[in-house]
Amino acid sequence: MIALLHDLYDHKFYEGNCEVKLLKIKDLMNTDMAKIIAQERHQFLEKFLQEFWDEWEGKNENNLWHGYHRN
Repeated sequence: MIALLHDLYDHKFYEGNCEVKLLKIKDLMNTDMAKIIAQERHQFLEKFLQEFWDEWEGKNENNLWHGYHRN
């Protein structure tokens, strides 16, 4: 409920909740195979989040949306 009331563009809210929870999943795995898969997905997620927030903050000019202007 709180998430629905929160501003969708509040980076700190998402960073403090969604990202942190997703990044902790790998530590909850029990089997060796689950740990391997979780580590691979964790690395993918970290890379995705870094690129996403760089684009969000205008730090990455090499993205698909750079230079795009809606008329």
